[in-house]
Amino acid sequence: MSAAAATGSRAPATPAHIPYQFFTTAGYALMRTILSARLPFDPHDFLLAWTALLLDGNHLLGITATGDGKSCMFYFALLIMQHFAGQQLKPAGWSWPDNPMVLVICPTKGIEEEQACIPALAINEDRLKEARLKGVDIWALARLVCILFISPEILASVGFATLLSAVGVQDRIVLACIDEAHLLLEWSRNFRKAFLQIGQLLSRLCPKARICALSATVLPGAVEKALCEALGVFWDDIQIMRRSNLRANLQFERRMLSSSLTGRSFPELRWIVLERRTAIIFVDSIRTGWRVAAHLCHLLPHLDAEERRRRIRLYNSLNTASHNEHTRQLLHGCPGTIAIATNALCVGFSPSGVDVVVMLDAKSLDEVMQKGGRANRVPGGTSVGKAILYSSKSARREAAAVVAADKDGQNSGSALTPATKKGRGTAPMDLHLARFITEPCVSIVIKTAYNNPRQQPCHCTTCGGRPISGVSGPCSCDG
Repeated sequence: MSAAAATGSRAPATPAHIPYQFFTTAGYALMRTILSARLPFDPHDFLLAWTALLLDGNHLLGITATGDGKSCMFYFALLIMQHFAGQQLKPAGWSWPDNPMVLVICPTKGIEEEQACIPALAINEDRLKEARLKGVDIWALARLVCILFISPEILASVGFATLLSAVGVQDRIVLACIDEAHLLLEWSRNFRKAFLQIGQLLSRLCPKARICALSATVLPGAVEKALCEALGVFWDDIQIMRRSNLRANLQFERRMLSSSLTGRSFPELRWIVLERRTAIIFVDSIRTGWRVAAHLCHLLPHLDAEERRRRIRLYNSLNTASHNEHTRQLLHGCPGTIAIATNALCVGFSPSGVDVVVMLDAKSLDEVMQKGGRANRVPGGTSVGKAILYSSKSARREAAAVVAADKDGQNSGSALTPATKKGRGTAPMDLHLARFITEPCVSIVIKTAYNNPRQQPCHCTTCGGRPISGVSGPCSCDG
């Protein structure tokens, strides 16, 4: 994007040619003027470009670093459409509805409303149950909102089908956003088959509706194509916009795990308590989480039971919604809080207080990037968060063997291989994860795996020319 587009201070006159193109210097200036008047921040250049592609009628797969502002895509195009509807004047060649609606499919419960800056409604299994107990017709409310967050399981429900068939609703839906789109491939083949419903969503919407899939971790090539197929879109019919998923304010480290995950003592984690870090510790199961939490509580004998429960928190899908919500609040603003979490917290959460993320088990490089990306989500500033992967001696030996086999041309595994194969035990370690564990520089491993482009300049006043995505200075990894 040119500097002229980024710094345009006055909305240009709407051109007379049909259709009006937003993916132009004039289009960027127009969008920036409209959005800056309705937002408390100046939009990043890349978000304007992505929004322009959607407004110009394209499907979009957007890939950039965690914490880079991808969730703004839920409402940027909507705000611009609302602006023109309010003026009763639409750009030449476009016939958006006067009251547009955006669907956002979210993989995790309870985090949806944290994502939007305008009134929205979230519907998942917990919200449906709560509405029934209160006697509230939540689907009637859904007809009135501009942004509707739904879980994948809701797509197959009678209520959602009834919503789409309601008068005028389908014509209002201009955009379907899929947050954390990489999970469509990862979770649908294992434990959440409902993700497969997303691939049928586009065919159920108005032909003018567009797909906007967002993620920080989509490997190029075969994974890109498989994801597009799962979305119900041809690879040639979607605009794939890739930015670096490395972050300048996040440092990756690799450490040795000497303790057994089936044991009851984890001295490697003692420093987190002693240094009073605000941290998330990701574990492989709820059972492991209990053992880690018990060990950390034993390190705080001077605190009463209530204070220990505040400092050491368990976060998983079996907890009550209120308990998990309280944990998220503590991670936002209570220093010294340590959450021992399963995958329920690995995406869609932007804690403002977490400075360290620890991973005791990871199955892929995608998982490392997503979980590690929960650290240091405070925009601006000079602080650097840490994402630490602990791996055992056996895991390191396996990683070395996988990398050696790949160099010898013997590794036939792919990024699409499931973590386990029925009847065949555990599959070989993911090659990209093996390289992350063994190679001297993890930044090079990440750049190579995701085909990260160079850091792109940004002319907005929000980041001051220092975008989160990409690392322009010396590498800060432990290698």
